[in-house]
Amino acid sequence: MKKKLLAMVLALAMPLSMFAGCGATASSAAPADTAASQEASASAEEAPAEDPADADGPEADIPEEASSLDAPEEPEYTLEEVQLPLFEETRTYTMWTMLPFFMATLVSDMAQDINNLKLLQEYCNVKLEITSVGDMVVDEQFNLMVANGDYPDIISDGVSHYTKGYDAAITDEIIIDLYDLAEEYAPNYMYYLNTDPTLRSELITDNGCLPTAATIYKEAGCENGGILIRGDWLRELNLEEPKTYDELHDYIQACIAAYGGQGICMGNMMGNVMADDPLYSYGYDLNAGEYNVIDGEVVYSYLNDNYYDYLKMIADWYADGTIYSDFFNAGMGYTDKQFASGQCCLDSATAANIATIESYRDPDYTYELMPISAPKKNADDQLHFSWTDRFSRVKQRDSWAISTACEDPEGIMMLVNYLFSEEGQLMYNYGDEGHSFEYDENGNPQYTELITNNPDISYKDACYIYASAVASGHLPSLMDVKAGYYYFSDEEWAIFDAFRTCDADGSYNMPNGVALNEEENEEYASISSDVTTYAATEIMKFATGQQALTEDAFASFRQTIIDLGAERMEELYQAAYERYLNKIAE
Repeated sequence: MKKKLLAMVLALAMPLSMFAGCGATASSAAPADTAASQEASASAEEAPAEDPADADGPEADIPEEASSLDAPEEPEYTLEEVQLPLFEETRTYTMWTMLPFFMATLVSDMAQDINNLKLLQEYCNVKLEITSVGDMVVDEQFNLMVANGDYPDIISDGVSHYTKGYDAAITDEIIIDLYDLAEEYAPNYMYYLNTDPTLRSELITDNGCLPTAATIYKEAGCENGGILIRGDWLRELNLEEPKTYDELHDYIQACIAAYGGQGICMGNMMGNVMADDPLYSYGYDLNAGEYNVIDGEVVYSYLNDNYYDYLKMIADWYADGTIYSDFFNAGMGYTDKQFASGQCCLDSATAANIATIESYRDPDYTYELMPISAPKKNADDQLHFSWTDRFSRVKQRDSWAISTACEDPEGIMMLVNYLFSEEGQLMYNYGDEGHSFEYDENGNPQYTELITNNPDISYKDACYIYASAVASGHLPSLMDVKAGYYYFSDEEWAIFDAFRTCDADGSYNMPNGVALNEEENEEYASISSDVTTYAATEIMKFATGQQALTEDAFASFRQTIIDLGAERMEELYQAAYERYLNKIAE
């Protein structure tokens, strides 16, 4: 899946003991006891030795043999080697997964066309029969699958689309709880959960269930993004890097005047809610359209006192052309294409789609990508909210879930165990030696020219096909971004690092591990549908000038969503947030 309070909690956090419920076993409290013992041992080592003769009180009279009780042995967590092949006889598993749009013309059979899927089958002696769906229709196709009740063995990148939540997907018998299976058959996966309390809190539900095997980043801070502008145009216009909203507005207007083109696109294009773009709401200390935690209280953005000022700025920008007037017809990839051709002077990008922007550029057209910090109202303001995730290591939570139709979940968890072994991680990130990678003189794996200089496909596409699965959750493993986050030049890595080191302190961020339980999800869904539908319509009217944005009009809007249940939505997430704090403190 970020805030000052989260940072404070993390400093105190220990690996979690499991709640009673699915996945709970007698041994599941061990990690918490381990961490407590480790902290106690560390404290004892750091404290100066005390002469028993100097001790005061009854402790001084305790016999030596009674006062030197042996500390309980602490389990050691290590990655295990996996003997291949896993199975003497070939095992066949069916799998449902997403295929990203940019690979649709290059991949017809994922099981054979994608190298690490092919290698997994070869090394482990399994056969994968894969059904792939386009990323634009994942939600629809998953719901159809649930309605039909016809499940494959492995559901990849789909269960997050179940609006009732992960625990409900188990209760409703779509997927199974993996906790006990993972402890027995996938200790390499559990190694990461047992040694990182944040991972454990994000991936194990309040009911103690482990619904999925996730893709995990090797280090935190890799799921990030930010704003890109034209560095060359900035110099030509003799402007300084924009740091405030006013300066960003002036840069956009100057570019339109000097180079033509259009205003910027922003917001959730698929939902046509232009104003709900967290990259532009940083400076107002809110996550537009979502939730923040402010001084321990969950606050829905539309009920945040700052939202009116933020929306007023958006409406003003739309009115003077700073925001593209036809944004609602801008589909996926539109802004990347416009930016790469000089038709737009600003783009918002995740680290991953920097390469996508580059792929749209005409080879004869040159430009300079320049990352900028999130704009502020005043240059010296301290930002408290950031979309950039500097804490979580979860890349794709539901890389693999096992359905209730699967007759051999143990075998699938053995595959997960291999994928999280050192050998499996090497295959996941680099492919196979002599083909997609070779070792350099220092013994480090390096991509071959099959990837770095392929004459037929781009570096990005070659990475996806031959080595790293970074663009999708079709395999769970430990992702090494430096190895496989596509090919970045020094300039592009600088952009990645700039996004990663956002200057927000994150104190208003909702932690990724906060999740509604099954009962809360059901109530939330019944309320939020009306609230969000109404809000999307009215905010669009305010932002585009179809309805005058006045304080009275906005107050009426807020009262309506309160009447529809917005404050109850806050209460449900408040309860989930407090459970999260208790969970990571155990």
